[in-house]
Amino acid sequence: MAKTEDTKKVVVSRGIFLDEEGKVLLVKINDTGGFVTPGGRVELNESPKTGLQREIKEEISLDWTSFEFMAVDFLPGKAYDQENGAICFVFYCGILNEENKKKIIIQEGELSGHGFYTLNEAEKLMSAHGFRRLREAVSAHNVNEAIYLEDGYRVGLAL
Repeated sequence: MAKTEDTKKVVVSRGIFLDEEGKVLLVKINDTGGFVTPGGRVELNESPKTGLQREIKEEISLDWTSFEFMAVDFLPGKAYDQENGAICFVFYCGILNEENKKKIIIQEGELSGHGFYTLNEAEKLMSAHGFRRLREAVSAHNVNEAIYLEDGYRVGLAL
């Protein structure tokens, strides 16, 4: 029987916002210089949705309440400084109109910028894994599906 320490995984939530042109909101992380969708670690006794709501408020200063489950992604290996991987929940947060876009204030300690990008532009800015997850989640959402991923790849899809 495995010890609890051997099976512990980090839980993360990410939110996908679009603008009225269908571009995706990405934020730039200070310490790595990489771009990600808003979100982060879920705290103890927090649900993935509640954790994402808190992270959105902290990172981009929006009080957001619209969350639609899109995907769950297992990140193997050393993810988020955790030896045993992480579980990432992905939610569709809706469309940000011009008024909401003007309300975005970036958390300066952790983030250094943000922007709205096409999927082609996002591919050049994000990690390979992060982009795979984004692409697959958006693709599934476009046909009203929720999906399971491992390392950003769909699992259980008959080819």
